[in-house]
Amino acid sequence: MYDVCVIGHVTKDRICIPGREDHELPGGTAYYVSRAWAALGRSACVVTKVAPEDDEALLGDLRARGIHVFNRGSRHTTVFENRYSGEHLSERHQRVLSLADPFEVEDLAGIAARAVHVGPLTRAEVPLSMYRLLPGVAPLVGLDGQGLLRVLGGSEVRLAPADDLQAVLPYVHVLKVDDTEAEIMVGEADPMAASAALAARGVREVLMTFADQGSAVRADGRVARIPAVPPARGGRRHRVRRHLRGRVPARAAGRARAGGRGALRGRRGQPQAVTLRALRGHRGRGRRPRR
Repeated sequence: MYDVCVIGHVTKDRICIPGREDHELPGGTAYYVSRAWAALGRSACVVTKVAPEDDEALLGDLRARGIHVFNRGSRHTTVFENRYSGEHLSERHQRVLSLADPFEVEDLAGIAARAVHVGPLTRAEVPLSMYRLLPGVAPLVGLDGQGLLRVLGGSEVRLAPADDLQAVLPYVHVLKVDDTEAEIMVGEADPMAASAALAARGVREVLMTFADQGSAVRADGRVARIPAVPPARGGRRHRVRRHLRGRVPARAAGRARAGGRGALRGRRGQPQAVTLRALRGHRGRGRRPRR
């Protein structure tokens, strides 16, 4: 049994930054979340769909880190073109140049874990029938909600309300969204009202991010704000939400804030291990939970 199973398309990302040469690298929620778990010393597997000709280039790095990769195969690989602009490169314009095949219920056969993290990148990636099977894979289910809202108009990505949101949320314990995604999901412009509305639909914990303004965790009727980590020079900040067994969600998020960047970046941009001892030694500076 794995500590965590991450489900989602590992992508080929074409990165376009003003003043720099365009380049390609692996990407997608499944890629970065599984790396973070491995860096935290946990056993992780990835269920993904990548074309055979891209397997080694996109998945070889994960295997080298001890992550068990289940590539279910696809005619094509999902390819994103990401054009960044703005201060700290916080503004992104996306185009989808190709899509991998959607997942099927058979792709989960024989997999068991303590937790499962679903990271769809588009609405068509994970069917409703697959969400219904997730409690049989792991007792704790986390979902990155962006994929429920992303639809394609040609190659352009836009966000639209999810018709099957209420059908999916009963199978989700921890939901991660940003403030814009939350507003689209429930029609509430106020972030705290939006997180309350999502919790009222059955989600145990709601993690809401605010770009470079940090995040907020709602659990058990309380909300805690978690400050952002200043961006590292020369690159965008990666975030990881770490759910520690037996820890108050706000404290777990505070430790994730402290350890996430170190888990994914080390000297000269190379990943480095982050021990649980180091995370436990962190004294979170998030605001006290409030009703």
